[in-house]
Amino acid sequence: MYDKFDAQSTSLIELSTEVDQVSKLIVDIARNQRPVLGGEHYLSDAELSSILKLSRRTLQQWRNDGVISFISLGGKVLYRESDVQDMLERRYRKAFNIEH
Repeated sequence: MYDKFDAQSTSLIELSTEVDQVSKLIVDIARNQRPVLGGEHYLSDAELSSILKLSRRTLQQWRNDGVISFISLGGKVLYRESDVQDMLERRYRKAFNIEH
């Protein structure tokens, strides 16, 4: 009888752990979800610098040099995710020495 109880207890503990993990994933997704405007996601200057591991000053220089497209609205700078993805893909350089 105790074996059956132990097996059920173990199953309940495992289920509880899995529910906790799924719950944490849902909270993380909800926290990171940005609203869509016109089918586009927008990133702030701080978000993009964090994602790309660049300083905000570098992003400013890229804006000044015309490297990256952006929207300036009331002193706030926004970047369309699709524009950022396009910029990264244009600058992608495939490895040419595959043997090493």
